[in-house]
Formats: sequence, C-alpha cells, structure tokens
Amino acid sequence: MKGFDTESLETDQAFIARVLRSWRDDDDKEKKAWAEFVERYKNEVYKVAESWAGRILFFLKGKKTGGREQDYGGIAQEAFLWIFQHLPDKLANFKAGEWPALSAYLGVVLHYQDRLYKDFLRWRYPSRTYVPKVLQKPSVTKEERLVFVRLREGTLEAEIAEEMNCSIAKVLEFKEAIIQKLFEAESLPKKIPDASRHEKKMYGLMQQEKTNEQIAAQLRQSSQQIAQLKANVLRLILKSGSLPRVLHRCSEETQKAFVLLQLRQPEQQIAEELQLASEDLQEIKNEIGRQLLQTGGREDLLPRPHEIELSGELMEILALPTELDEEMQMLLRKVVARFSKSLAQLSLKERQLLRLFYNKDLSAQQILAAYKCSMLDLPAIEKTIHDSTAMDVHKSLARVRANLLKLFQHMCCDLPGANVTNQTVRTYLEQLGVALS
Repeated sequence: MKGFDTESLETDQAFIARVLRSWRDDDDKEKKAWAEFVERYKNEVYKVAESWAGRILFFLKGKKTGGREQDYGGIAQEAFLWIFQHLPDKLANFKAGEWPALSAYLGVVLHYQDRLYKDFLRWRYPSRTYVPKVLQKPSVTKEERLVFVRLREGTLEAEIAEEMNCSIAKVLEFKEAIIQKLFEAESLPKKIPDASRHEKKMYGLMQQEKTNEQIAAQLRQSSQQIAQLKANVLRLILKSGSLPRVLHRCSEETQKAFVLLQLRQPEQQIAEELQLASEDLQEIKNEIGRQLLQTGGREDLLPRPHEIELSGELMEILALPTELDEEMQMLLRKVVARFSKSLAQLSLKERQLLRLFYNKDLSAQQILAAYKCSMLDLPAIEKTIHDSTAMDVHKSLARVRANLLKLFQHMCCDLPGANVTNQTVRTYLEQLGVALS
C-alpha cells in the first residue's frame, strides 16, 4: 500500500500505543493521536472503502435487488467510517518486531482473505431473525428463541412480555437461560502460548475445576505462589486474544472474570481474587451477558449503530476526504440537533444520572455510592436511596432512556430518513455524552 507513511519500528509501536490510549480516553489532548492516525491513513482506507462499495453494487445489480450508481458514495462513506471504528481492535495485535512497518501490517489487516470485508457485509446486511446454532438445539424452546431475537432488536423486556402475553419475570427467566447457553457455548484455548511448565500445570488443573487448596497440594506450592501463578495464567490468556471479540473493549477486570467463570471457579473465590464486592461481580456478569446477547455468540456481529455513524461530531473527528451530499448533511444536522433538544426536555435529575454513567463512565455501584453521599433519590425509582441497590441504578437508567427514546422519536417523526431506535439512543449517549446546561 504505497500511500502509507513509513516510520521506524520504535515510532510505530509508540504511535500505536498513543492511538489506542486516545481511542479509549475521553481527554481532548489524547484524542489528537486518533485524529493524527485518521489523517495519516484516511486516503488509503477510503480507497479500500470505495472498492467495497463497487463490489457490493456489482453484486446487487447481478441479483437485480436495486443497486444504483447514486448509492455508491453512501456505501463508500459508511464503509470508511466502519473500518476506522473497527481498526483499534486490530491495532491492539500489532507487534513491531513481527512486521517491517505499520503500513505493512495495516495492508494485511485490510486485505487478508477479505475477512474485514466479510465482517462489514454481515454488519451492513444483518439477519434480524438470526439465531445461533446453540439456540437451534431441540432443548431450546420457541419462547427462548423469540426472546433472543427481540432482545437483539433492542425491544424492552416489558414490551416482549406484552407480546408473549406473559409476566416480565418470565421474560427475564428466558433471558437468563439464553445468556447461560451462550456463555457455555464459548470456550477457552486448550493451551496457552509462552507459558512456563508450572503455569501450564496450573492452567490444566484450573480446567479440571480444582480449588486453590487442591492445586496448592498437587503442585506443592504456597497460597501466595498459587495466587501469582493464577495471575500469570490470566495475563497470558488475555494476551493471547482468544476471548470473544465483543469483550476486547471491556475492562481487564471483566475479561478476567469471564475467564474465571468459564473455568467454573466459585464466585466467592472470584470476587476475593479480583477484590470485588459480590454486587460488583454480579454487575460484571450482567455486562458479559449483554455483550453476548448483542452478537448471539458470533464475534463478527457487532452492534449496529445507525445514525450515529455519520453524526456531526464523528464526521469532524474523522475528516472525511470527500463530502456527503447536501441533503444528507442537512438531515444529520437536524437529527443531532433534535437529540440535544430531547435531552434538554429531561429533568435535571435524569440528565445528571445519564451524565454520571455515560460522561464519567462510572459503574452502577459507584453511582449508587455518589447518590447515597448526596442523599438524593434515583429518578424514576419509587424506593428511597437508602433502600436502593446497584440493580435499581440500572432500572433507573433504563426508564430514563425509555423516556428519552419517546421524546427523540417524537422530535424526529417528521424526518423520513431518521430511524430512531433504542440502540440509536444508547449510541448517541455513548458518543456525544450529556450536557447539563
């Protein structure tokens, strides 16, 4: 790929580290590294996006499904944004010693066996009724499959219960059963690379669901040595990149909890080793369940945020090499403006809750502690703050989001090109945040 700049190996590795920090950090200073990365490689990435758009239109014309020349620019822009949104997952695997330059690595990532292109196709043309193989087994009921499909569409549990003519508790029971089956369908590597002899033995015993005391007796090691060996094993598993891709952007704590749960370690022991309260571990399990539900166990089916992909803020950060048509720009500006107006119609207490969760990136447990210190009750929850739990924080967030969704849909009802869903609201909140004024 001739258009890529070439730099020394040390500079490449340092640059990638800065780019990944900027991708995860909300600090304006850190964002400069991401903007620099986009500026450096946008032209070559856009060439790839254009080639994808051409292939898609050629296929649609051959199938006589309505591929039009005027769709070419829109598909190319969408592919361009999608590639940059998914490159951080690939950049995390870059090792300077294995590649002559960063440009060579990116060239392979973008072209190798069309893997990235196939992922884009699955994202752009998802099957709304997709059900993973693990949920197609005879032991899975029709009700469980229906709940899975509806949850992936972003339907609320209350709406699913009304459709199925059952209680919300029954829907939650189906949901738990689905998550458990998806979780059990995942697997860890049989062997971990670069492990020492003791670490390999340790991992083998953990796979046999041995307790710490049994492992210590068999390896003839002290409890401190066993704890260190287990920490090394977790580090090597995380480093191997063998976890489901949807968990790659989760915290290291969540990834370690996933590994230990997969190894069927007792939950009390997991909480002690990760220095977590039981409520925090439960919250982590809920997060893992949400991530697995989003993809149904298929790593290539990442959530599909619609309008936010072309929001004004994201467009400014990415600095597109070509412009959208004037009509699309006007629509995008209107959608973003109406989202801001919808937020402004929420009460100050509701906006404060959303801000703590999306702007400050606090966990439900941390938000609960902050409210208790301030002696403030959670919005949309009848309980007092002293009787509230971390689960009530999630309920409060869900109800405030549902209220925001209704306001946003009402605001956009006269815009035919704006498809406003529950996922749209979540993505806008994650990308744009919440302003109190």
